[in-house]
Amino acid sequence: MKNQLNIKNLSLLFFIALITISCNTVERDWEKANEKNSIESYTEFISNHPESERVKEAIKNIDNQSALAIIVIENKNRNVSKLALKKINAQQILAEIILRCTDVSITDLAWVKLNDQSILMSLADTVEAARIRIRAVYKITDEDFLLKRSKDDISATVRQASVEQIKLEEKLSEVAINSYYTDLRKLAFSRITDKILLDSISKNYEEFNKVDSTHKCDKLFH
Repeated sequence: MKNQLNIKNLSLLFFIALITISCNTVERDWEKANEKNSIESYTEFISNHPESERVKEAIKNIDNQSALAIIVIENKNRNVSKLALKKINAQQILAEIILRCTDVSITDLAWVKLNDQSILMSLADTVEAARIRIRAVYKITDEDFLLKRSKDDISATVRQASVEQIKLEEKLSEVAINSYYTDLRKLAFSRITDKILLDSISKNYEEFNKVDSTHKCDKLFH
């Protein structure tokens, strides 16, 4: 009985010793990373200790977008990848992440941040994977480009996505135009200057100017 207790006590002590050594190693490596204060030292720390509470601070200290992208793509800890991705705003880098990262939950976040129309068009035009071309199409607002894709793309799913996006853009445009004219009519019958109404008109006018107003107005009001 005493032997069994001794074995259990020894096992517990050994476990505690391992945790202590591990903690000491993390803190020692963090001190080294801080001393060097370089992209390489922080990247190495993140790679060696992805579960550490210090990772957030290490990522905060990295400003190089390409270095952050490598962390996003190569680190196997999803939370670490998401933390690094939050700091990335360079549109071309986001496109690279979409092309190279295999974790859908990460690429979904990159898609949300990718808005550059020329890069989206490039993805829709040149990437072999239809799923990426489709996703790019759904973020493109250039009607001429969408019309070309809807006619010329060899992938039926990409063609369909282009058609659906055109319909969506037209619907949004019609809503903007209708709202603009509705507010103008309200203002015409208003005896006082309504600031909220004027702000609404200003906002809707901005949307109104984004579309081919003559074509859309002819379709809507004649």
